[in-house]
Amino acid sequence: MAAAAMAHCRACDLEIEPDADRCPKCLRKSTLAPTGELEPYQDEEDHQPLWIGARALVALVALALGGIAAWRMFAADEWLRAHGLWIPAILVSLGLVTMPIRVAFRMDSEAKTAREALRFYAFSTLAVDGFIALFAACVAVASLFLGESIAVLPVGLFAFFMLLVATPVVVVAVKRPHELSATLQKSGKMALVLGGVVLGGTCLVMLSVASHPEPRKIVIFENPKDIIDPLDLEHVAVDRSTTRNADGTTTRHLRADGGDIKRTLLKLDVVSISAVDEAKRDPSASGLVSCWVPARLRTPDAEAELAKEQTTMDHVMKDMVLKTPSGRAVRVVFAFGEPPT
Repeated sequence: MAAAAMAHCRACDLEIEPDADRCPKCLRKSTLAPTGELEPYQDEEDHQPLWIGARALVALVALALGGIAAWRMFAADEWLRAHGLWIPAILVSLGLVTMPIRVAFRMDSEAKTAREALRFYAFSTLAVDGFIALFAACVAVASLFLGESIAVLPVGLFAFFMLLVATPVVVVAVKRPHELSATLQKSGKMALVLGGVVLGGTCLVMLSVASHPEPRKIVIFENPKDIIDPLDLEHVAVDRSTTRNADGTTTRHLRADGGDIKRTLLKLDVVSISAVDEAKRDPSASGLVSCWVPARLRTPDAEAELAKEQTTMDHVMKDMVLKTPSGRAVRVVFAFGEPPT
């Protein structure tokens, strides 16, 4: 009894047992044939037209239109921000200039002619753009109620998912009412799953934001001098004078009016430094530097402020132990009134 002829897989070029019902490598049945009846095998998928021209044409047209739309949105940036539509506009712009490429070169068409391929990719791109616009519309509606809150995106995403889930229910209710119950069950389960995913993602984002400190605000001054001299002490006028005492020594007097007690005392602090330096080099100096505050600024609070300033100055001068060339101690005193003439 003659042995049965071996079978052969035309796709894998592999000899297999004659009673095998499929190729052990590619798991196909259609490629099996007796060894003596081999014919050249051609995989239909390997010869499916790629329709590069139709893909590129649709992608270029969609990118051009999407680029124009994005440019117009960015040109209306102030209006969009004023009406709370900036985030939806960003989503639409991003989708219109990125998704046509994915549609054209990630989706395969079974079209037999170039016209069919062109129609397939054109309708596919329009469908994707429509989904993007619908998502942006959901975010825009959410922003009307939530403003610029971080919850705008998850709320808009949840509304978008609910619309997608509700669409089959409406279609079935109109065309196949007898299937409505089963469809409602499936859609309900999907809505619960999507709602849980969105809610979980929102909680994670909120926790992440709450765990990070608020970023510091950077303030850029138009005039850098405002950082060094915020009270504009430079423009506080100071009157300087010197009086001769009965013992022949001289006393230096400083008078300033900064409009309030704080600004005036700060200015006197600054200018008293130079007066003290002059007293240290003057053999005829009495060592006393008198700082005068206008009497009109005298109030109980101002008196307390001046007394505090005097105490601070006394401690500073005591620690520095400054003296004139003739050995007299240098002191700075503050008082209300006018310097003697």
